[in-house]
Amino acid sequence: MTSISDLLTQAEQYRAAGRLIEAEGFCRRALEAQPNEPSALHVLGIIAHQGGKLGEAIGHIERAIKAAPDVALFHANLGEMCRLAGRIDQAVAAGRRAVKLQSNYPEALSNLGAALYERKNYEEAAESHRRAIALKPDFALAHSNLGNALHALKRFDEAIAAYQRAVALAPNFGDAWSNLGTTLHHAGRYDEGMAALRRAIALAPQHANAHSGLGIMLLMRGDFAEGWDEYEWRLLSSEVKGPRFPQRPWQGESLAGKHIYVQAEQGFGDTLQFARYLPMLQSRAGTAALASEASGQRGNSTGRVSFRVHQSLLALMRDNFPGAELYGDRGTPAPADCEVALLSLPRLFKTRLETIPAQVPYLHAPAEAAARWRSQLAALPGRKVGLVWAGRPEHANDHRRSLDLAALALLGTVPGVSFVSLQVGPHASDVARHPTFKITDLSSQLTDFAETAGVVDALDLVITVDTAVAHHRRRDGQAGVADEHGGARVVALDGGAPRIALERAQSMVSSVQIYRQKSVGEMGRRRGARRRRPEDVLQRWPSSRFPRLGADGRGRAGGIV
Repeated sequence: MTSISDLLTQAEQYRAAGRLIEAEGFCRRALEAQPNEPSALHVLGIIAHQGGKLGEAIGHIERAIKAAPDVALFHANLGEMCRLAGRIDQAVAAGRRAVKLQSNYPEALSNLGAALYERKNYEEAAESHRRAIALKPDFALAHSNLGNALHALKRFDEAIAAYQRAVALAPNFGDAWSNLGTTLHHAGRYDEGMAALRRAIALAPQHANAHSGLGIMLLMRGDFAEGWDEYEWRLLSSEVKGPRFPQRPWQGESLAGKHIYVQAEQGFGDTLQFARYLPMLQSRAGTAALASEASGQRGNSTGRVSFRVHQSLLALMRDNFPGAELYGDRGTPAPADCEVALLSLPRLFKTRLETIPAQVPYLHAPAEAAARWRSQLAALPGRKVGLVWAGRPEHANDHRRSLDLAALALLGTVPGVSFVSLQVGPHASDVARHPTFKITDLSSQLTDFAETAGVVDALDLVITVDTAVAHHRRRDGQAGVADEHGGARVVALDGGAPRIALERAQSMVSSVQIYRQKSVGEMGRRRGARRRRPEDVLQRWPSSRFPRLGADGRGRAGGIV
């Protein structure tokens, strides 16, 4: 009779060779001979995990632990499987138990660090990886995972060093090369970042994160031909949660008589920026679509365009795209013939720098909201200037773009200006902490972007960091900040490289004056050189470059870019 030890040895040999059915058979023979044999249950769990049956795998490992509760290996593997299953608290608990049982276990420490990273305990995660590395200095995965934790802490130079050590130890480690490239990008080392990402792709041609990261950097450089193709890989990257979309992708074919469903993606600003492509899509669906929608008539050859956006953008988009069927968080469109993600449209329309849709304003504030806010703000004396100083804290680039409101305090010393806050979210309350900076706080009334657009329509100027508000302009589209042919009254304080066309970003936001810092944190520093500070904008206003005031003290322009 074959011993249980021999059966498990054979099971492991077949598992390592990828012959999972045979491996499982040997495990089950061992369990028939000795039910609840912990090692057999553990190997059975590993086989199930390797076969993509994560829930089943966790069940087997939990049975193994019940049979043998003091085996560190079982807890370490349970922790990693729970992490992959999104059961993060259980993953951390299992990882801590493994380390308690065996404190000198580098793999368990690294698994615990990965679970702590998922729980956003980045400092503790980094410490766990350092302990693993101290025990096993050539542990490439731990070095790479340490880089992930340091990247999350915005300690990019340290993260780069960790990734570089990982790839030195394991030159064919595609994930580490990809992470190195991404972090070099965030550190502003673009050429090195692109080289690292291309190395990752050479090692792992299907590495979606590396492709999409390279796409972003190519688009920043203005290389749209390769950039849009590479950026399309984002739809397969680890950043996308939930079911894959689109299931029935539109490839640019005729939409006559067809229904296309468009899904907004990523942030508010991305939707505002790329909504400029919707009229082009509507044109493909039939020129009668816009006019016939209102009358309820639709020809047989006329297509349909459905567009789902963030709920807070719904009213604004409905006012601007009456020919499309708009949906927010609620409502279910009719089944579509094809689907497309919003940020895929530039690729499908073969956009290049010289062909970016630039007819502005292509969005405007709803007339009722614009009139109401003009009336409400009319009593404010002097020039009316809106301020936004922070974006969403969870945004990957927030460390570059958001400011402390104190960094704009000198604006308050400029005479003849009334300031209003367009800031929403957790930083809206910053106004109360700076009582000497007289700002009218509108945050409680900015319930959606239609309201924000209405406020912008009533202002002479908006000074904002790189957030969705930078895409707003007034309805009339007269002279603006960038030129006197329809520019917006927006000054964007760019905290770092924008997503599109780093050196030629004005191509996408032609009516916005962009002030870009040269290094992270430069805009927040109040000492030293006075180069391109926001208060200088107001001191120079009016001028040939900035909004001209009419006889009533108001500027002549603005809408939504």
